[in-house]
Amino acid sequence: MMGQRRLRLAARRRLESTRNDAETPDDHHDSKSASPDWLQRSAAWFESVAARTLERVQIPARLKGGLAIASPHRRLPELIAGSMLLASAAGFVVASLTGRVFPGAVVGALVLATPSTVLMIRVRQRRRVFAEGLPDVLHLLAGATRSGLPLSRAIGVLAMEMDGPAENEFSRAAAEVALGQPLERALAGIGERMRCDEVAWVGVAVEIHRQSGGNLAEVLDAVGDAAMLRQRLRREIASLTAEGRISAVVLGLLPPGLAGVLLVVNPGYLASLTGSSEGRAMLFGAFAAMLVGFVWMHRIVSVEI
Repeated sequence: MMGQRRLRLAARRRLESTRNDAETPDDHHDSKSASPDWLQRSAAWFESVAARTLERVQIPARLKGGLAIASPHRRLPELIAGSMLLASAAGFVVASLTGRVFPGAVVGALVLATPSTVLMIRVRQRRRVFAEGLPDVLHLLAGATRSGLPLSRAIGVLAMEMDGPAENEFSRAAAEVALGQPLERALAGIGERMRCDEVAWVGVAVEIHRQSGGNLAEVLDAVGDAAMLRQRLRREIASLTAEGRISAVVLGLLPPGLAGVLLVVNPGYLASLTGSSEGRAMLFGAFAAMLVGFVWMHRIVSVEI
């Protein structure tokens, strides 16, 4: 009985000591440690608002897919919350400096659209890098299949030796195959995400080979040669249309760039445009005309192969 009482007393003392240890840090918080907690709570609140907004508003699948390609470890609510914070801060600063709400709203809208624009640019860059390295990957897969290695196993082995977008995509395909998904479906997923027809052709070749047999290594070599020829054509077209693309970019960015400089150097210079309904209508019409011209020039110099 005495031993049990001693054990109970010891357990009660330990429990009280742990409670005191858990309560004491809250009593000794100072202003330096309160700031990170406030920032964390604000970030969590903005992220929750962004998540609820995404649930109510149908965000295009293009943005979700682009985030999965360019930054797989980042979530979409984080991107939306960061964009909202930057847009709010930039709009408030510009409105405070100019004394008008309209310039702040314009700058806030531009800053809000900047992260998604940068994301799409990164997606295009990664797709281009993937397409440029695909011929070498296909030739390596052909050599691996000639040596007797199954294609699914060859993809998993080569994924560990690759870098860049090819490593991420083929590692994902190898993981999907390991989880039971058919190889041709995993390759078709790579083709859809990276917008690469050659990978989709490999998936069709794998499906045909599974049903009727054939020499898969020769098919991979042929697809690799076709991908190399398409990359050569893309480079030639890019060199021929470089002048038109640069002209489109310069003509599209020159007016808003000059307007931004005037807003900073002499805010009252554009007051006649931003302070009246006629001026805002003229600005809206000029912006619409510039947008149409930019899209038109972009369609002219863009050649699909």
